[in-house]
Amino acid sequence: MQSFDKPYQNKAINEYKDSWKGWLTDESLEQFAKWGYYSQDLVLLNGKKVANTKIIGINTQTCNNMNWYLFGQRNDPGNELAWLEEELASIEEAGGVAILMAHIPPTDCLHEWGARFRALMDRYQHVVRFSTFGHTH
Repeated sequence: MQSFDKPYQNKAINEYKDSWKGWLTDESLEQFAKWGYYSQDLVLLNGKKVANTKIIGINTQTCNNMNWYLFGQRNDPGNELAWLEEELASIEEAGGVAILMAHIPPTDCLHEWGARFRALMDRYQHVVRFSTFGHTH
């Protein structure tokens, strides 16, 4: 596991970022390269943009309860939750909706991060219309 104390320094993110080039805009890819999270408009495979709909990819490795480096960075590694709150507020103001994607479900997150994340999901439940998490055992 890695710490998340400096942008562009996470080995896992650096290794995977190039494989996301076909899916992310240049701006989203740059954001992903910093901390592992991003937001962008939803665009269908035919190139058509879905009005007022954003995809938000969050980095739940920053709350992984098996990442021992995080015990020294318990508040908000990479300012991800602060960024997420700003994204959701902006989407709400525009009357839009969000689709949230992540790896680890928030039920497996460190307590402080998980509690703050759940509070955001409660506050913006009318904005986040769908979420999916890929971590299974």
